[in-house]
Amino acid sequence: MVILIDDSKPSIAVIERANVNGAYDHTKASNLYLIPSTSLLFSFITISGLFDYSNMKYEVDRINDTAGQPSLPEMVEFAIKILKKNPKGFFLVVESGLIDYGHHDNNAYRALTETLLMDASVTKATELTNKDDTLVIVTADHGHTMSIAGYPDTGNPILGLVKQGGVLKLADNDKMPFTTLGYQNGPNANFGPRTNLTGVNTQDIDFKQQSLYNGADEYESHGGQDVGIYSRGPWADLLVGVLEQNYVFHVMDHALCLSDSKQSKCNKPEARGGKPPVNSANSSCAFMNVGMLMALLSAAVNVIIL
Repeated sequence: MVILIDDSKPSIAVIERANVNGAYDHTKASNLYLIPSTSLLFSFITISGLFDYSNMKYEVDRINDTAGQPSLPEMVEFAIKILKKNPKGFFLVVESGLIDYGHHDNNAYRALTETLLMDASVTKATELTNKDDTLVIVTADHGHTMSIAGYPDTGNPILGLVKQGGVLKLADNDKMPFTTLGYQNGPNANFGPRTNLTGVNTQDIDFKQQSLYNGADEYESHGGQDVGIYSRGPWADLLVGVLEQNYVFHVMDHALCLSDSKQSKCNKPEARGGKPPVNSANSSCAFMNVGMLMALLSAAVNVIIL
């Protein structure tokens, strides 16, 4: 096992508890870029990167982090380059969980920035994989209560106050300006009249969108809407329309040819005990990686099953 941990963290205790039998790198996270070039890496079974006590930093905060935490696209690239070495294929799950945390805090700036980072991660995954043998799925496990209010001018900043015809729009009920984005509930609700946003920089990194009320748990809640699912690669045609959640598992199961019940309907790679392809028409299924990117476009789970 190779464990990458920032020097400032109590890493020795973590490793001792894990009873690791392998290599240990306790230098800065920048070493993430060095390891793929070493032959030593591939003699280990597991690679773990522990870059913080709990959640890693938001992207807008990470770029100023002296410890050098890697970005999500960088970690996706690292993971795929390592996993592609396995002749049996691989299954990779990537979560952009900080999208979820940003929404829970009514902080649309950070939530949307993390969403763009997930988009970059999907791009990186598609660049490093072949659509003929890798199924990439992008979806979410839930939505949030963020919504768009009013009819702002085209080009009006998404984080800004609503303007119509170039003029600041005032809400009919309290005659105060309002932002395009807001939340049904969350920590930035007022126990009384709404805060007047006149002169407030609503595009600031730390600005929290206003919410209608504050729930019992103090944070914004998940929403109840259906979430999208997008895919590219083998069997992507099975992921269309409105689907039950458990159906997604069965598509992945079929693509990887895992369950015994699937064996008569799919080709398992020879490296995993499957039979050689009968003809060239089946060759595209003979080796199957599955990639799933669960982009929490307004939620929390991101998955790359590559």
